[in-house]
Amino acid sequence: MRQVDSLPHTIGDLYRLFGQAAPAATVVPAEAVPQPQRRLLSHERHMTVTLEEHHGGEVDVVVLDRLVLGDSYMRKILLARRPRRRGRTCRSTDEGGVSVRARYRVAQFGIMLINLQVVSDEARAEILGERTPLGHILIRHRRLRRISTHSLLEIEPDAEMRRHFGLPELGVAETPRVFGRLATIFCDEKPAVELLEVLPPGPDAVAVAPVGPA
Repeated sequence: MRQVDSLPHTIGDLYRLFGQAAPAATVVPAEAVPQPQRRLLSHERHMTVTLEEHHGGEVDVVVLDRLVLGDSYMRKILLARRPRRRGRTCRSTDEGGVSVRARYRVAQFGIMLINLQVVSDEARAEILGERTPLGHILIRHRRLRRISTHSLLEIEPDAEMRRHFGLPELGVAETPRVFGRLATIFCDEKPAVELLEVLPPGPDAVAVAPVGPA
């Protein structure tokens, strides 16, 4: 099976992994990003940890789509807080009694490309298990990590992003400004993960919206 040979560094590159066109996005300086989004995006830390500190509780990973090509593992995700259920496990199916239409406090939409060659067999199994946010896995397996933020983005949310953030359809109402970042996680100085991380709009940087397909 083939794998992804070159690292993407644009939002278009990451969306093309899923055969989709990316939403319109503009690179912006940090000072153009409002708070708290600026504090949550302009840093060199794992987003999982940053969001948990901001929201005062653990987040779950919700895998919306995935693709495995050899040692290249790509997935679309949400990081979300569940108001009634405990733990980090959260699937975008009806497995385990978790409905795809349950309402979650969505803290982030993301796309990631993971090079599974640079993680241990144990970490690889956890990543593919899709039950724990990536940041926690890398921290727990004590990989030497460095996170580099390439750019901050102002994004015109597409229909998928609007649904997950609970935003009105395009043209129905004025769209709030949405911001994100492109970043790379290095493990032992080898590029391991390419990331697009997008935050919902609003002063709390969290959206209450249905998760999963409409």
